[in-house]
Amino acid sequence: MPIIKNHYINEPYTKIHNSVVNDSKLSFKALGLYLYLRSKPENWKFTEEMIAKHHKEGITAIRSAIKELEEAGYLKREFKYLEIKGREVIYNIYETSSLENLS
Repeated sequence: MPIIKNHYINEPYTKIHNSVVNDSKLSFKALGLYLYLRSKPENWKFTEEMIAKHHKEGITAIRSAIKELEEAGYLKREFKYLEIKGREVIYNIYETSSLENLS
């Protein structure tokens, strides 16, 4: 049976809640994207195309992972309409599913 030994360095690191890792509703693709997004600094600017360009998954896979994270409650997109630029999209990434507290 395989054994995992994690080897950590002091910094930088990304810490995520175990409930995300153990959520059986998420594919590894969506979990990987979640981890990637959580590792980025506050107000990091990106495009879906940029993520796809720097990783093996194509734009379709990135978009489906985003949709999966939204449906599971870990990501919410907020659209802010700007007079000059049109609109800005803000990705709100949550430590635990925002659907857990809904009755």
